Amino acid sequence: MSLLPVRVYPDPILNQMSEDVIVTPENRAELETLIQDMTETMKANNGMGLSAVQVGVLKRILTATFNKKDFYMLNPVLLDTSERDAKGLEGCLSFPKLVAEIARPDWCVVQYETLDGETKEERYRDYDARCIIHEIDHMNGEVFIDRMEEHKRFFLKGALQSMKTRYEQEHPTGV
Repeated sequence: MSLLPVRVYPDPILNQMSEDVIVTPENRAELETLIQDMTETMKANNGMGLSAVQVGVLKRILTATFNKKDFYMLNPVLLDTSERDAKGLEGCLSFPKLVAEIARPDWCVVQYETLDGETKEERYRDYDARCIIHEIDHMNGEVFIDRMEEHKRFFLKGALQSMKTRYEQEHPTGV
């Protein structure tokens, strides 16, 4: 297992749609390794969840740790969410040191697949639901600041510009 580099804002890959995962005998070992590496990377960065796009892989895979239990989902789809949103503090490994209040449904039902081809359906509540929805947003090319109220995003303008400047310094174009 190895740590993977986490893509940070404003890396353009974070706004791209991820593709469904198709497990075959030929790619299963590679997917298992990716899931293990994503879990290790998430934990090393004190994360609760991580989407494959955040490590530069445009596949619908997420890893998470709830109640000290690690798990993964392939091709997760939200089947249902609460009509009522709950506000809560949220961070993101692709936005280091940035925390903001985001309104999200307080529960969700998600369908996903396993490496064995099983289709499962689970219900999540509270912060677990927040994490799952956050990671599915990543797979859909959305980042958590996209869900932020405009006036709250205004207060983060300086931090976001600093992140953009640093990214541009580390990733010069035309070189």
